Amino acid sequence: MPHPILSKTKDFFASIAEKDQLVHFPYQSFDAVENFIVAAAKDGKVEHIKISLYRIAKASVLTDALLLALENGKKVTIFVEAKARFDEKNNIEWGKIFEDKGAKVFFSIPNIKVHSKIALIERTESDSLKRYAYIGTGNFNAKTSSIYCDHGLFTAHPQVTGDLNQVFSTLERHLIIPKLKRLLVSPFNTRNVFLQSIENEIKNSKKGLPAKITAKMNSLEDKNMIDALYRANEAGVQVRLIVRGFSCLIPKSANELPSGCEPILITSIVDRYLEHGRIYLFHNNGDEKMYIGSADWMTRNLDRRIEVLTPILDSDIFNELNDILKLQLNDSVKSRVQDADDTNTLVSFEQEKPIRSQYAIYEYLKMKGETLSS
Repeated sequence: MPHPILSKTKDFFASIAEKDQLVHFPYQSFDAVENFIVAAAKDGKVEHIKISLYRIAKASVLTDALLLALENGKKVTIFVEAKARFDEKNNIEWGKIFEDKGAKVFFSIPNIKVHSKIALIERTESDSLKRYAYIGTGNFNAKTSSIYCDHGLFTAHPQVTGDLNQVFSTLERHLIIPKLKRLLVSPFNTRNVFLQSIENEIKNSKKGLPAKITAKMNSLEDKNMIDALYRANEAGVQVRLIVRGFSCLIPKSANELPSGCEPILITSIVDRYLEHGRIYLFHNNGDEKMYIGSADWMTRNLDRRIEVLTPILDSDIFNELNDILKLQLNDSVKSRVQDADDTNTLVSFEQEKPIRSQYAIYEYLKMKGETLSS
């Protein structure tokens, strides 16, 4: 489906400045991301395009747009991950092409991978600099966007874009540590913010307040994060996880937990498309906090990679992601329980109508798009 706003706008930057925009792949077209870079390449007010590329397609609208931006005299800074598994050769070749055309290209940082999916546009408006950002859970790759379930946020929020500029300054070796106000950036503050968020839920539960952690990721392996989730569970925090790949957390049974505590429920959705998005939601005594981005709760994502996660600050987008998350949590067709015995049994939710989340999300977004268009 086309994005209901970005597919029709005559001014990409005005639409993003007016309101944050969210795209969902593969349900919505990757054109929104490509057109963002194309618009920047053609726009006379755009001064600088910065982007991190983890898996570069052999040929694409996006790479053509970056080359066009260079032809049009714009500054282009590209961070190319030379150690992206299976794509090393192609990435290095593209890096050299961009470099030959005049781009400022940075390759891998020693001992650390850049896994973030980020872009930043700097534009002169009314004699001042305004920034526009894209932060996603998936690669800048049209091919994978048609088979991977991912989310991407477009925003002009000054603190978010300011933080992202700090990230790029760090990648360019101008800074050692970024000064961050909103973003979670590994290996700098992601682990601490997540652990503090879990501890906050534990404190609220001990005070008798509602406490809940809902998280969706590709894999769960980091010992400190798992230990924190065990503590939360034993303190009465409701913990609900969707882990598509492997999980090293073994849920404790009701008999092993204090009275009144519910066991952690972990499900895995394996369906037509690869579940690749990361969504983290903390109840925070009713003032819920949600993050999306490129990092799983794995040691490598928290300590040995440059990862970027953004808070969801727009209430409409928050509600949209929350609705999507609820559909996934209640999937009763393609969702299996991850338990201590690795039985991978299908879930058995009591529902009036079965929910196959990937198809339900498509219908949900289609209906929302039709409502916005009418």
